[in-house]
Amino acid sequence: SGDHARRFFEAELTPELRARAHFSWDGHDWGFQQQLARAGLLFPHWPRAYAGRESSAYETAALWEEYHRAGWSTHAAITTGMVGATLIHFASEELKREVLPRIQAGQAIVSLGYTEPASGSDVAAAQTRATLAGDHWLIDGQKMFTSGAHLGQYVFLLTRSDPSSAKHKGLTMFLVPLDLPGIEIHPLHTLSDERTNVTYYSGVRIPDRYRVGPVNGGWSVLGYALEIEHGAGGGSGSFGIHQRDLLEKA
Repeated sequence: SGDHARRFFEAELTPELRARAHFSWDGHDWGFQQQLARAGLLFPHWPRAYAGRESSAYETAALWEEYHRAGWSTHAAITTGMVGATLIHFASEELKREVLPRIQAGQAIVSLGYTEPASGSDVAAAQTRATLAGDHWLIDGQKMFTSGAHLGQYVFLLTRSDPSSAKHKGLTMFLVPLDLPGIEIHPLHTLSDERTNVTYYSGVRIPDRYRVGPVNGGWSVLGYALEIEHGAGGGSGSFGIHQRDLLEKA
C-alpha cells in the first residue's frame, strides 16, 4: 500500500494540485479523488467484494502516511471510507446498490452528523428528531461541526427516534442526501484556518431506505463506525500523523 501510494503521488500529483493542497476538507479535489479511487488508494480496508483489499490496520496507516508525505488531505478518504464500511455491514442491499458505487468511484463523499450544540462530547445526548410518517421519516434538528458538508453528497446522521427510551436506546442512524429540501449548511471557520459547518434540518423528508441499521438501534451502528475510525479505517493513522507533526514543530 505504502510503496504503491508513494509512486502514485509522485507521478500524479501535479504542480497545480500541489499548489492548492490543504490538509483539511477544503483540500478535496474531485478529479484527484476519482484518480485515487481508480488506483485503489481510497478504501483498501474494505472487503474485496466491495473493491477493497481487506488491508490490515498497519497497511492502512502506511497509506495515510503517504498521503501526509505528499501533502494531500486524508479527510474525505478516511471519513467516507469509514461510513462506507459501516454501510456494507448495516445498510439494506437497496441502499448499498444506490450509494456504494458512487463512493467507490470517488464521485461521492460523506460527512459526519453526530455532534449537537447542546450535547457537547456526549454524542448519545443527540436531540435531532426522526419521526416515522408512513414509509418515510421527518427529520428536524441541528448539528455542529459537520465538516465537509459543503462539499459532500451525504451526511451520516445520528437522530433520536424514540424520546421516551433511555438515552442510548432511542437512536437511529440515517445516510441523508444533502440536496434534500429543508437542509441548510452554514460555514463555521475555526482558528486553525479550517472550515467546518453548522447544519440545520427542518422537516426533511427521507425515505426509510436511507435508514442504516435497525430502528432505535443506532447506538450499535455508531459504535461500529467509531471502532473503524479508531482502527483499520482511519482515525488512528491520521491522529498519529498529527501527533508527530506537533513533536516535530515543538
